[in-house]
Amino acid sequence: MRSANSWFAGRVRRSRRSRWRYVDNAYEDGTLAKFTTSFDPSWGKTKAVHRPVPGNHEYLTANAAGYYGYYGAQAGDPTKGYFSYDLGDWHLMALNGECNYIGGCSAGSPQEVWLRQDLAAHPNSCVLA
Repeated sequence: MRSANSWFAGRVRRSRRSRWRYVDNAYEDGTLAKFTTSFDPSWGKTKAVHRPVPGNHEYLTANAAGYYGYYGAQAGDPTKGYFSYDLGDWHLMALNGECNYIGGCSAGSPQEVWLRQDLAAHPNSCVLA
């Protein structure tokens, strides 16, 4: 019997549309082994279109090493975990909510300063963070 993850990942692969998807609890911790054995069998085939952001499970492994090892440059700078990109007319910002690992998330933190600069540099009317 196929898992719900396998079924949904297959639908994503067959679609030509951009889709947002929230994938969590696919593994207990963010080791590279968990990515390759739990996540990759279903979602690995769509990896090329992922725009991942780390979460609490990834940081259960020191410096989210498994997550950054699996995604590489696609996940952004490993010391930050936040980045932005354009998709059509939209400018999207992927933020890292694991504040303790990136120097905080409050006013004046590296991520907040970057976010203000990124917003100023991209005055698109269609913005999503």
